[in-house]
Amino acid sequence: MTVLKLNRMNRRGGRALVALAGVLALAVPGLAAQTPQAAAATAPAPSVAVAVAVAVAGTVVHTSDASFDSDVLRSRVPVLVNFCAVWSAPCRQLETPLAEIAREYSGRLTVAWHDIDRYPDTHPRYGVTAIPTLHLFENGQITATRIGPATKANITDFLRSNGI
Repeated sequence: MTVLKLNRMNRRGGRALVALAGVLALAVPGLAAQTPQAAAATAPAPSVAVAVAVAVAGTVVHTSDASFDSDVLRSRVPVLVNFCAVWSAPCRQLETPLAEIAREYSGRLTVAWHDIDRYPDTHPRYGVTAIPTLHLFENGQITATRIGPATKANITDFLRSNGI
């Protein structure tokens, strides 16, 4: 499903994805010698989808019911958890802003994605009844919540207002 979604994104904005994949692929072993310009000129659509998926997985933690405690509750840094579903347009719109925030706040904040359809046992424990729901966890406890669509600026303001 992820590859299909990324391939659809590639048809709409292929050049930006190819350039992004080329920049992010520099961190992937075996691709270090490839420049963003070379990636844009030579990368076919399927490898772009794979490179983008690998790069996103390196910045946003995809947590599950089984890993939630270790990924979120026992984290040494605050964790912003996006409780979402892949079919939700507002959730999909958060992917890019959250990836950017994960990079900008690296070392100070972990950004996590929790798919409520694929992993249905965790979100009821935290009162998630609407998506997208952003819960900010610190020391294993929810310290703040934001529900509904958001821009990067909205999320950054939310984090600042909560001391992050």
